[in-house]
Amino acid sequence: SFDNSYFKTLAEKSADPELIRFPTDEALFKDEKFRPYFEKFAGSQEAFFEAYSRAHKKLSELGSKFENGGFTLPAGPASKL
Repeated sequence: SFDNSYFKTLAEKSADPELIRFPTDEALFKDEKFRPYFEKFAGSQEAFFEAYSRAHKKLSELGSKFENGGFTLPAGPASKL
């Protein structure tokens, strides 16, 4: 399902011990600049959905295509993102 469970599970110290946590996953809650967002998304599905919808809208407006279980970005500089 599409929800904030990814953030909630990473936040749990007692999460499944067989869950693989990559360094990129851990960086989300260890990075001092991103940690406030991590905590916000772990604590509020509404905040996660709001941020996701803004990002999705922005990518769509810039020409990204969301189809077949994935997406493509428009060619050109990433500075517009």
